[in-house]
Amino acid sequence: MTEYTNEEKQKRFIEFLFMDEEDGGAAGNPQKAKVLAGYHPSYSLRILMSSKGIQEGVEKAMKDFFTQTAPESAMTILSVLRNPSQIGSKDKILAAKELLDRGGFVKTEKLEVSGGGGLFILPPKEEQEDDS
Repeated sequence: MTEYTNEEKQKRFIEFLFMDEEDGGAAGNPQKAKVLAGYHPSYSLRILMSSKGIQEGVEKAMKDFFTQTAPESAMTILSVLRNPSQIGSKDKILAAKELLDRGGFVKTEKLEVSGGGGLFILPPKEEQEDDS
């Protein structure tokens, strides 16, 4: 068995964590990713996950992961647009929008402000007398 440095193990852990099981990865299972990366099965997952290198690496991997899902999410929305009667359309749209939002591809709202280019001055307010 090959011995890896701690930094190499951390990188491998993150790679396996975000790799599909079909490709030999852990598909999001940190216990499995830990062992695949070369850590002993009894090594504390809490200690591993709290290390600075892992925290930063997982955060970056998450951003990369959601960026990679963006094209598929966009195509899902387009597919539903083209065929709105497909089964589960609403759920597909919601899931695709959620993935896009988490990837940083949020819907932007534009606010148009236009003016006549002048200043509108109101006349002084008239005081009303009480006739009570």
